[in-house]
Amino acid sequence: MISNRKALSLAFFLPAFALLQGCSDNDADQQTVAKKTTEVTKDVAPETAKAEPEKKPADTAAKEVAEAPATQEEPVAEVSPADDGASATPDNPEAMLSSADKLEGDTLEAVAFERGPGKPPYVGVWAASPSGCALIDQDVYDSFAVITPDAIRQFEEICSYTPSPATSNVHHLDATCQAEGETSNRVITIEMTNSQTITFQNQEGGNSWEMFRCNLPR
Repeated sequence: MISNRKALSLAFFLPAFALLQGCSDNDADQQTVAKKTTEVTKDVAPETAKAEPEKKPADTAAKEVAEAPATQEEPVAEVSPADDGASATPDNPEAMLSSADKLEGDTLEAVAFERGPGKPPYVGVWAASPSGCALIDQDVYDSFAVITPDAIRQFEEICSYTPSPATSNVHHLDATCQAEGETSNRVITIEMTNSQTITFQNQEGGNSWEMFRCNLPR
């Protein structure tokens, strides 16, 4: 039979032992949770570190590049080659006739002639210098040519001619000319340098000179 002293000792020891056992069990549980947390972290962390941005499919990327706006560049001006002189070019600002109300009828016809493909490019009013244009029909001036589609008027001379087919920039015109009551036949040669300049030869073997197209004042 257990004595009263031993019974008191056991009564005191058992509760204390149970308390210690509970604390031990709690520590073990906490260590187990910590261990599992560490293992989960180890398993997840490498995957997180290896994560990369989502890559777009090749066809999607190519479509975006194709749809991107192209860089605009400065337009490049195109230069057309020179033709046979029939097309219009910028007029010489100094080669101006007098006002229309002071000009002869054939002068007005020649200067108003509409130039273009298939039409005689030499038709017009011409002078040996740009400043000479202002003297035509106004003063004594012998270095000009008023050329209509069927006639050529120079100083004290008028010639009629039949246009010849244009095969090059050089035009040979069979002309019948009258001057001071006399009639003569000759070949007048006109070479188109460009639409604003010609080389004029009044007869075969004769002198030739450069002439400039005259225009009406604007």
